[in-house]
Amino acid sequence: MWKILIVDDEPGVHDVTRLVLQGQVLLDRPLLLLHTASATAAFDVLREHRDVAVILLDVVMETDRAGLDFVETLRGAWNLRDVRIIVRTGQPGQAPEGRVMLDYDINDYTEKTELTATKLLTTIVGGIRAYRDLQNLHGVRETLQRSVRASAALFTVRGIPALAATVLTQLAALGWLRDGAALGCGAAVDAAANDTTTLATWGKPSTDGATTSGADGYDAVACQARRQPGEWVQSDGIRALCLRSQYADELVVCLRPHRPLDTNDVQGLTLFLDNAASAFENACYEHRSSVLARLPGELPEPILRIGGDGTVLYANAASQTLLTHWRTKIGERLPEPWGDRMAELLVLDRRLDAEIAFGGRVFELSMNPVPAVGYLNLFGRDVTEYRQVLSQLQYRAFHDELTGLHNRAYFRTALDAAIARSQTEGTPVGVILIDLDQFKQVNDTIGHDAGDIVLKEVARRLSDRVRGDDVLARLGGDEFGVLVLAFQGPDELNGLANRLRAGLEEPITIESREWPLGCSLGVTSFPRDASTADGLMRCADLAMYHAKREGAGGVSGYDDEIQRSVRHRANVEVLLRQALKTGTLDVHYQPILHLDENRIIGVEALARMPLGKGEFIPPHEFIGIAEECGLIEPLGDWVLRRALADMKRWEALGHGDLRLAVNVSSRQLRDPSIASRFRRALVELEFPPARLEVELTESVLVSDVRSAVQHIWELHALGARLSIDDFGTGYSSLTYLRSLPVSKLKIDRSFVIDLARSRDALAIVDAVLSLGKSLRLEVIAEGVETPEQAQALRKMGCRYGQGYLFGRPVTAEDFEQYLGGVPRRSDAP
Repeated sequence: MWKILIVDDEPGVHDVTRLVLQGQVLLDRPLLLLHTASATAAFDVLREHRDVAVILLDVVMETDRAGLDFVETLRGAWNLRDVRIIVRTGQPGQAPEGRVMLDYDINDYTEKTELTATKLLTTIVGGIRAYRDLQNLHGVRETLQRSVRASAALFTVRGIPALAATVLTQLAALGWLRDGAALGCGAAVDAAANDTTTLATWGKPSTDGATTSGADGYDAVACQARRQPGEWVQSDGIRALCLRSQYADELVVCLRPHRPLDTNDVQGLTLFLDNAASAFENACYEHRSSVLARLPGELPEPILRIGGDGTVLYANAASQTLLTHWRTKIGERLPEPWGDRMAELLVLDRRLDAEIAFGGRVFELSMNPVPAVGYLNLFGRDVTEYRQVLSQLQYRAFHDELTGLHNRAYFRTALDAAIARSQTEGTPVGVILIDLDQFKQVNDTIGHDAGDIVLKEVARRLSDRVRGDDVLARLGGDEFGVLVLAFQGPDELNGLANRLRAGLEEPITIESREWPLGCSLGVTSFPRDASTADGLMRCADLAMYHAKREGAGGVSGYDDEIQRSVRHRANVEVLLRQALKTGTLDVHYQPILHLDENRIIGVEALARMPLGKGEFIPPHEFIGIAEECGLIEPLGDWVLRRALADMKRWEALGHGDLRLAVNVSSRQLRDPSIASRFRRALVELEFPPARLEVELTESVLVSDVRSAVQHIWELHALGARLSIDDFGTGYSSLTYLRSLPVSKLKIDRSFVIDLARSRDALAIVDAVLSLGKSLRLEVIAEGVETPEQAQALRKMGCRYGQGYLFGRPVTAEDFEQYLGGVPRRSDAP
């Protein structure tokens, strides 16, 4: 079964994951879910379960860096490289998660809110498939290496009985035997004969000393194997293989494996037994000098007898192509250097292995001197298929299966080599990282099959534009990299980056629809930007994300300003995580007044992040970072609950009719659980939904109205009122006013401030007031700072206002004093 470890300190995450994955069978195996609430507990689980395939990991648990420290220890001290780690925090495609993935060897990341049942399953399947491929690759390599090492011992043994015993001993040491095994030989000239002379036994096979006994079924299986030489046969738990020797004899191996043999086992076992057969043949040569006289002429592998002077004394039919390649024949001397080499080997009594390719095949040649009779035996073995398997394994290890490009492993190996060469030769090395800007939209809209088509087309276009010496690789997901090995300076490097960007500007057509993609690129070079491969990749990654933040489709180099910006954002993120953990954030409140009655009708809650000594991080900074790193949902929940609690306290002081306005970002509107989160807070704090106003900026609605409209209606269904903030700055106002349950408009402060000196601002304010009146919507003027502005708004029919004239945003304690000093009801005009 596949073991999945979920590490998260939120019980709800475990419940949802268990609900989606419980009872699932993925890639032909069931899942075993292991749950822990901390990184410390996760290590305890891994001590018992070292074969975990996928870890779903939170970052902030017992400490702010618990998840990252866990990954660092896991990959470093524990050396667990194969387990796939998926971080479930942060917003994909935004800093600093991309940097974190490079630094900590994290395989994927996603937002918890994006993990729908389908997305969670596809993420898990991808992780399991990668883990399985790594395990298979290790298995193939290990099995082949073990077989080769074990085979080396066979060629040091003299004598057939000793060799047979060594073969079985090595089989046992390799772990392929359980109860017993037998190794025997028989005459190929009489394949119908059932008697097979036993050469050696291991374990408990029954034997009468000369031939195998039927008590354990070895004789029947051996007989069946002899009728199907070269093919494994199986009966009653016994596996048998018959290998035809080149001397008209057969080597028959019967064994009881301790477990079912997989493809890797069979491949390694066959390789070992092929070598055992070669060793067996060599041993036979030493004892039977006349064996060549009994060889049939149609054996499949080349066999030659070579005299001490290099003359061909004998060659079977299969050797004809080899002789043709050497342009010689029986009775003639081998060409140089082969002829002289034979004489040398015979004198030194030393075996020589070589390799030769001809006729589209690859042969390993083994030349074994027999000094007693003055000649050498040359055996050829066709290893074409074996080499093809190794070549395929190597290709898969260093290439991306989907696009055929090099993968991250090859890219990093090539980068290390290029930097080492640069340190010697002084030539620069460039790295260009490419991230597609709108790829997620393709996957989410028309599916991952279409996404695969896009990635293949992107790979083709990039391949057409890189130079011959450059290395192009798909690094993962929708990220590509180019290793530039020769360029004259920054201008040439940037020119290549711009050509690559231009190649992706043309839309890609899928299902008769054009999909614009575009890309953001980060450009760095060694040694200007970094002194190590890790540093160079990190700088390129930061430059790429800087280009993405500056606007899609850009190219950015790396400089100190980017580094300072990244450090600042990282520091703000750490402070924000700590503040959410410790509850040291703050909420400030700004009053909303009825202009004619000069009374407070409501209050807007504004998040504040204190730095100490009365200083605060500007909201536009930490709100944007909260959206990028996946903290906007917990931040929004904290502000809402804190504001509701303060409202309840003021209600007890006699201010029970105040309305509360809270802001919701575009990221929050994409959260399918937003309505349920609001409902839970309202119920738990016993606050009437009718007194809650949800403020959305007009720019958010213009860009995200399609994805957000359902969630807006769900908030409206709770009883909350919808307010449009910064009204007048967007482009599609009337469209969404018709499709959404809007009850209030807030005139942007820029128009209110310019009332006295701009006729255009006056006209816009008057138009919004008229629109509100026609649609029966309340209108609030923001940014009221002077009595003249307030008076002008009253004359224009604006009933509500908000701004520094009535009060700046202040703490809850200061606002309570404000409530006591400003009349809530008045007859003032």
